[in-house]
Amino acid sequence: MGCGASLAPIEVHAAPPKAEAAGGTKEENHHQAVGDPSSVKADGIGKEEEPSSPPGTIGEDDKQPSLPRNLDEVDAEFIASALRSKGYISVDTRIASLEKIIYGKEKGYLGDKCLLKNITYAPSAPDAPGSIFVKLFPADLVIPVGQCTKLWHMEVNFVTRMLQDLPDSKDFRVPQFYFTHYVAEDGEAPLFVILMEPITAKPYDILRPMSVEHALRAAKDLAILHAPYWGWTHARYRDETDESGLKKFEGCGHIEDPGKKQTLQGVFSMGTNLGLKVFGADGPLSAAELQDFDGYVEFWRFFEADVWPLLQTRWAAVFDRWTSLPAALVHGDLHIENMFCLEDGTNVYLDFQSVNLSPGVRDLAWLVASSLDSEDRRQHERAIVQAYQEALASRGVDYALAQCWEDFVFMKIHGLYAAMLGAGIFAEKSFREKAGMFAVEPSEDAISERRRNCALFSRIVDDLRHSNWPVVLQDLPEDPAP
Repeated sequence: MGCGASLAPIEVHAAPPKAEAAGGTKEENHHQAVGDPSSVKADGIGKEEEPSSPPGTIGEDDKQPSLPRNLDEVDAEFIASALRSKGYISVDTRIASLEKIIYGKEKGYLGDKCLLKNITYAPSAPDAPGSIFVKLFPADLVIPVGQCTKLWHMEVNFVTRMLQDLPDSKDFRVPQFYFTHYVAEDGEAPLFVILMEPITAKPYDILRPMSVEHALRAAKDLAILHAPYWGWTHARYRDETDESGLKKFEGCGHIEDPGKKQTLQGVFSMGTNLGLKVFGADGPLSAAELQDFDGYVEFWRFFEADVWPLLQTRWAAVFDRWTSLPAALVHGDLHIENMFCLEDGTNVYLDFQSVNLSPGVRDLAWLVASSLDSEDRRQHERAIVQAYQEALASRGVDYALAQCWEDFVFMKIHGLYAAMLGAGIFAEKSFREKAGMFAVEPSEDAISERRRNCALFSRIVDDLRHSNWPVVLQDLPEDPAP
């Protein structure tokens, strides 16, 4: 375990106890975290810590701790060193004991995660965190290391620079960050560590959809993120600098970036080929496996019959429609497992690896499609869109409700994009390697992942059918003959 000899043993669980909800104590939900290499504390929730020196400021005598390469190396000695380097505990304070709960892919694919709880200090340190959520750069990569590294840096860039520049950043709530640091050595995978505040929240996830109340709150909160840079041109986004003279939106993708449309089209082509290879009518799955993966199968049968014949002949029109929508700074992957729903009706947001410059309604369309019960979505999505439009208007954005609705429906294409990855590229990798969900004896974590994804992909299909999305696609002009 790598624990110091003078410290109490660390209790390690391979998965959260069943009495716990999605990580941590009962009705506590931990997902992927965000952070920054200077440990700048964002305006978040909970107790405002007052360490002996401000987090993020390192004096001449401060020393960055050696970073752990895996979750086994996340031990009391490292945590104490990290907290000490940011001023949360004094130089003579150590961690006497802690418990560690290791999580699997139910917390996402792009990081290895654990919860440290019941942390005790010697001597006592009442202002130091009693529990910490830890996220490391993933050991088992599902995407190339360079791409994954860019996503992690995007989180850093958003929290340290972009979030702080929002006029009402204090109202777009994120967890508090205790420590983050990044090290890259030639020829080796990077080391990246984020220590963040756990949040006590309602136990919602893909299998337990969020309430309409929290969806309405999210729609209003999104206006805080979207409104400040609403409708800027591609050139303006790329030319904008911050007070330090740095490019303000460095690393944020935009549909008009060189090669971006071709890349997006390539993801759809690759995802379709790989997904149908496994889940198509002529695929290799047994009858039992088809039943186990019913949500995947449902998605690919719908996509193959109703969407793909139209989409692959209308790319030019799809991209023209996409680029005509007003862009904004967006979260990029907003769903129930990338946010916390608090008892007071408010939300806390996290996982900013996918922040980009895209139509603002893309965030809303994905949240509504992925995170609401299908019946709630059908009954309330227009009210949610109206709440979003009114929140934008209150911040000076001129965006007619009818146009907002039409754009929202079109951007349900994000659900298809998400399925290209989860039901196509990632799923085929697991099938080919006979790992994860396709292992001979899948773990409880893998079975849970499969069930959650089945529910998600079925929800996407229901959303697109209810919106008559294939008709929206069919109404676009076909590509000219080559």
